[in-house]
Parts: sequence; structure tokens; C-alpha cells
Amino acid sequence: MKYASSITVALALMVAACGGKGDVPSGQVVATVDGQEVTLADLKAEMSTDDNTDANTQAQALERIIARKLLAAEARRQKLDSTPLAAIVKTQAEETALAQLLARKVTEGVPKVSEDEINEFLRSYPASISDRRLLSVDQFFVPSLPPKVLEEISKVKTMEAAEAILNANKVVFRRTVTNVDTVSLDPAFAQQLVGTEGNDIFVMPNGQSAEIGRIVSSRSEPITGDAARQAARTIMMRQRSVEMVNNQLGKVIAEGRRKVQVNPQFQGKAAPASAAEAAKQAAPAVAK
Repeated sequence: MKYASSITVALALMVAACGGKGDVPSGQVVATVDGQEVTLADLKAEMSTDDNTDANTQAQALERIIARKLLAAEARRQKLDSTPLAAIVKTQAEETALAQLLARKVTEGVPKVSEDEINEFLRSYPASISDRRLLSVDQFFVPSLPPKVLEEISKVKTMEAAEAILNANKVVFRRTVTNVDTVSLDPAFAQQLVGTEGNDIFVMPNGQSAEIGRIVSSRSEPITGDAARQAARTIMMRQRSVEMVNNQLGKVIAEGRRKVQVNPQFQGKAAPASAAEAAKQAAPAVAK
């Protein structure tokens, strides 16, 4: 059992918090909480991987499970599980979990990335790997940006001008300074972003929300050698996974919508979200 040895210390520290009495958990059982067993399978599912044997990661995942079970037990003692709202919340949680399982199944068929594809990626998107940047960004986060205002802002080049447009249209926004690692961004956007350094602002819509910002400072932190190739492979596999999930779940949603009937009183005036966007919302942990 490769997990048993790596979580021994964590179990020793946490067993009191589990509230268990009697024998210390062993074998496939990593903890007991209010008489309920937490197994290795539970721990692996919490971490969403079979390969991570880092003791700190496992200990944190186990603590999340313990805390969740203790809070759920207290909610049951207060009989919150028998309320009408509980039934609705349980249904939502079950449907979200099943959508995520479906998305995860889709990702099992993602094709591997070839060495030639990695070479092409490294040539095409240096800002993600060979010219990776750590950026300090002054930005506006806009929770809801109307399309008309977005169009206006896309025509200006300074934060001051963008702020004036937001204020004139009474759009709520929050100004922050944040750090951005270009390896974590969509590769095409990372290339576009570094191109604005010292010049224009950038606008990054995300559904109804958007980020509007300007690069304040930049530091080069290139990834080289085997690490560069592995980083490129990881990025490309993530992109392929997201594309496959959104496409296949989107098809399921588009097909199913044909048979859906909505009460006219609840029919929104705005166009419904695209099937791909609906897939992202239905299985957010995977299809993003």
C-alpha cells in the first residue's frame, strides 16, 4: 500500500480530531469519523489522482474529508438533512457530481501529444515556456460587463480611459494589483498579453465578467530543457481535455435541449448560453 506509509504521521496527528475510539485505523482505512470509515479510495478521490504520494497533500486532503464529515454530522444532529431545502441541495450536488464524472470519463480518451507537436508548441508560444514571464498587473475586475461597454473599452488604450467608460456607464468594478505567471495562461492569450507590455491595456472577457489591465512590471523566468517539454505537454493535454469535454458534453446538452419545454414566464429574453458554455457551468471542476 503505497499510501499507508506516507500518511502515517498525518493520521497520528489527526486521530484525536476524528473522535474515534478503540483501534487505530489501519490497512485500507485511513481514519474514522463519527464511526464512519475514510478509506484510501476516499482519499484518492479527494485528491483527484492516484499518483500523488506527497504527505502534505494527502494530509490536507484527509483534513478536508474529516472537517466535511464532522460538519455534515452536526447538520444531521440539527435535522437539517430532513428540510425541503436539503432535498434540493442534495439533488444539485448529485447532478453536479455526475456531470463531472461524465466529463472525467471523456478525458480518458484524450490523445497523447507527440514530440513534433511539442516542438511546434515551443516555437509558437514562447511566452508560455522559453520566454515565460512573471508579471505584476494593475487591473480592473468587472463582475458583469455589458457587451456595449466592452466594445467601448476595446477601443481605448489606457486604464484611465477604461475607468472613465466604466464610471460613465455605472458599471461596478474592483481595482487590484495581481501577479500573473504566463505559464498558467492560455498560450495564445499569454502571447497577446506580453505584447501589451509598456503599451496598451488588455481586455480579457470571461463569460459575463472581464478583466481589464496593464502590465506594471515583468521578470523573465524561462523554463528550459526537459522541464520545458514536460510543461508544454501538460499545457497541450489540458487544452485537449477541455476541448473534448466541452465538445462532447456540449453535444449532449444541445441534443437534450430539443426536448426541453420551458414555461414562457421563465423564458429569458437573452439568448441561452452556448452548449460549450453550458458544459463549463455544469461540470466546472473538469470542463474549464
